[in-house]
Amino acid sequence: MKIAAVLPFILISACAGVVDAPSLLPRTAENADIDAPAPPPVRPVATDAGQAALIVRLIDQAKQSNVAFERALPAASTNAPPQSEAWIAAQNARSAVDVARGPTLDALSALDVAIGEAIDKGQDTTALTAARTEVQAIYDRQGAKLDALIR
Repeated sequence: MKIAAVLPFILISACAGVVDAPSLLPRTAENADIDAPAPPPVRPVATDAGQAALIVRLIDQAKQSNVAFERALPAASTNAPPQSEAWIAAQNARSAVDVARGPTLDALSALDVAIGEAIDKGQDTTALTAARTEVQAIYDRQGAKLDALIR
């Protein structure tokens, strides 16, 4: 009789699915030795002269690209009706404006690569990051001006 009373519960529990619940086992951090000494801080390697020269060259490249961009910008601005000769000339000038910002994007990409290489070598990336921020600001200003022409 006792088996007959328990048998339905055994059969029902066999139909239950697997529950995806968090484990109640201790986490890795809970098993860590809190009295262990902290690892020594990693001291970054100082920026070398080659890196400094690269930064100067890439910032100069972005600035020269911005000068070309600003020179090409006035020709790309028009309120002429679509499909008119002035409108077509402005569309061609917009393409030239977009091409003029290419070296800025190249400088930005080169800085990204340089930052990655510096991280791999354990070098300080402060100067590279600051240069990247400066070049990114130039590229963003160019993009905003180009977007204003399209609207």
